[in-house]
Parts: sequence; structure tokens; C-alpha cells
Amino acid sequence: MLLSKQNSFVSFSLIDVILLYPIQVKNNYGFKMMNTNKLKKMTLLKNTLVIFALLFLFSCTANQGDYTIPTDAYIVAKFVVLDEKLSPKNQNCVAEINNFKKFDFHKHCSFLLEEMEFDIDEQYIFDKSGELIGYLDYKSEGAIIYSWENSENLSDWDSLYQNNKHSFLEDKKYIIDSSDTLEIERIFSDEKLIFTKRTQKQIEDSRRVIYQYE
Repeated sequence: MLLSKQNSFVSFSLIDVILLYPIQVKNNYGFKMMNTNKLKKMTLLKNTLVIFALLFLFSCTANQGDYTIPTDAYIVAKFVVLDEKLSPKNQNCVAEINNFKKFDFHKHCSFLLEEMEFDIDEQYIFDKSGELIGYLDYKSEGAIIYSWENSENLSDWDSLYQNNKHSFLEDKKYIIDSSDTLEIERIFSDEKLIFTKRTQKQIEDSRRVIYQYE
């Protein structure tokens, strides 16, 4: 986000008014003038504030690039996890915790994303059309894996299949999760993971849903 010349002029003028007005003094003729020493200090402070403002705006502009999903992307997995506050206090299983890029659902039940730890409750795996092809239920001993081959071992497989169809809206700003339309909150482009905005219930339950795309 770049400031236009007009906006920059207005912003700087406001800073001038706020910082310089209190240090105006009257000369012997009654005309207002600036105290030189205070003026130098205020000018330095103003320049510092401007630099910080520009750095902040540059940061915002850079972060916007993280919110870009390829037009041909599709959802391949959904993780229901304990959120980043609860997970570090929880012992999910004895497996080591690695960065998501090293995550192996056959061995691991937690992963790190940046500095955040997430312990997995459930994982759903989808084909390219967004239909369920696998379900993992995470226990203390590790994940129990279900698919069409052993779906008879899971009584609610049919219900899971019917209620787990996923896709992006065309603008790639929302995810369709069965009957829900979820707004994308944050994208981790290196790991190809997505946070959607949490519901109040998810916040209260210390849960988060994370989507993976290809």
C-alpha cells in the first residue's frame, strides 16, 4: 500500500501541527515564532515517526503477497487441531514434533508452523475434486487411518463422506466446506497451508481448522 502524494502531504501536515504547535512562542512584537532547540528535536521526532509509518506500510504491502493462491489450486487435506495456545500444554503422542514440511501422518501427530505447535485431532484427505478419500483419527498411540478399503470399520464413514466436500470460491478468498463458506484469514505459502477465521465455538474449544492445498 503506497501513500499518494496528496495523502502524504496531509499526513505530514497533521504531524507538523500536532508536534510543532505546543512549542510556538511569542517574540517581543507579539508575533508567534518557533523555539529553535525544541524545533530541532520535534523535527527529528517527526522524521522518526514518518520512517516508522513508511516501514509499517511497506510491511503491510509485503504481507499482501502471502495471500495469493494459484488459480488452479485445490484442497487436499483438512486438519482439526488443538490451537496454538493449548497444543504446547498437551502431550498428543510420543512422536517428535517437526516442521510441517517434514510431517508424516504415518508417524507424527503434531507439527510446527513457524513457531506455533499444533496437535492434531483429526485429518481429512481429499481427491482433486474435493471428495473425501481418507480419514485419520489421532489417538495417544498415533493415527488410526480409514479409507474406502476399510470403511466398514468406521460406522459413520458414509456421513463423513457426505459432509466433507471442499473447494475454493473462484476468487480464492473463501473455502467451501460442505455447507459452510469460510473466509481465509492467513496463508502460509511455503507449506501450502491456510487458516480460516475461527467461529466463536472453535475459539472457546481451543480448536483451529487448517487446510492444505496443492
